[in-house]
Amino acid sequence: MKKQFLAFATVSLTLLLSACGTTKMPFDNDVDVYSQNGNPIYLMTATLKNDFKPAYQPKVMDVVLMKKIEGQEKSEAIFLRTDAKSKIEDDTPEKGNSYLLRMELEKGEYVIRDMRGFSNGFMVSGPFFVPMFSNIKVTRSGVYYLGHVQAVTRAKKAGEISSTGDIFQAPINHLSTIPTGYNDSTFDIVISDQYEKDIAEFKRKFPALKNVEVQKSILPPVDTEFAKKNFKP
Repeated sequence: MKKQFLAFATVSLTLLLSACGTTKMPFDNDVDVYSQNGNPIYLMTATLKNDFKPAYQPKVMDVVLMKKIEGQEKSEAIFLRTDAKSKIEDDTPEKGNSYLLRMELEKGEYVIRDMRGFSNGFMVSGPFFVPMFSNIKVTRSGVYYLGHVQAVTRAKKAGEISSTGDIFQAPINHLSTIPTGYNDSTFDIVISDQYEKDIAEFKRKFPALKNVEVQKSILPPVDTEFAKKNFKP
């Protein structure tokens, strides 16, 4: 059943890096409040590093979710745009860039399809994708912690998906990404439970969460074989 729904998140056309419409993350303003009667909130942290080409560290622009449309075998794309309060961008080879990600979701079935963004430099604009295909079933109100996602590049082996998702292969796009190494690398992705550290940081940075109970709902490991088969243009 999980695999069947995850397949709904596979699209035949490339989801463009810059979405036509984006959804903001909750609590982007310190005066925002959490309501127990509102939609459920999901929290996740992420750290991305480009060890393959350390001069170009990845910066997340969007987290892409796919929501199952009830009664249909298709899904709706949701592009959650990172904001100033989500970013901890050291932009160094040692620390990479980290993010405090917040998702306000209506009840339903979702897949966190990927995280995506750019590494930029002079005459360089290297897009990257971190494929996840992580399933979420939203059934009740509350605030939930999904875990910490660590994504680090290394040299790509034969048969592995590249850090560009193998979708930017046109010569002009390939040339622009060469310095970043994303065409020739892949992301190793690890999801871990860092509840104490992460929730303390969320409560420190977002006043709306200061006195809110956060429940654990740690995502399972990323299925790299499924991602390789389904993350296609």
